[in-house]
Amino acid sequence: MKPLLYISGPYSAETYQGRQQNILNAKRRYIETLKSGEWWAICPHTMTAEMEIHVPEMSHEEWIQVDITMLAQCDAIWADYPRNKGSAGTRLEVAWALLAGMPIHLGSRIDSAPNMLRNNRRKDLIDPVYKDLTAEIQKIFAMVADWNLPDPLHYKGSILLQEVKS
Repeated sequence: MKPLLYISGPYSAETYQGRQQNILNAKRRYIETLKSGEWWAICPHTMTAEMEIHVPEMSHEEWIQVDITMLAQCDAIWADYPRNKGSAGTRLEVAWALLAGMPIHLGSRIDSAPNMLRNNRRKDLIDPVYKDLTAEIQKIFAMVADWNLPDPLHYKGSILLQEVKS
């Protein structure tokens, strides 16, 4: 079975055209992932596009819960980051993945599945995010607690969970 990759990036934008461009950017990475032949992928942008119109009673926090629930089922994350540091949702997803010990890919092209999963602690992948988030880790845990998001320690392949068990 192929590993499952979560496609992360900004969804919201100030304009409708900006939001459509964000969806298109994620869709392009989703297509590239599937064409690689090495991954299956989850792309929340394509799965929930314009649902804020069809289900307006769902809050932004509830949509984030949906996203993190999907992320927790994945083996790795490909984030449109740091180009989009301004996206709070992307920052939360990357932070959640980091705290869960999930392999994180930040490049413009997806790495091969074996290389990415084997080298998930590569400094060039983790350090740029970790440096930005060190001062915010407690805030991120608080966000997870406030929104009733799944605890990163319970990610299915969590290195943190493995360390707790041993």
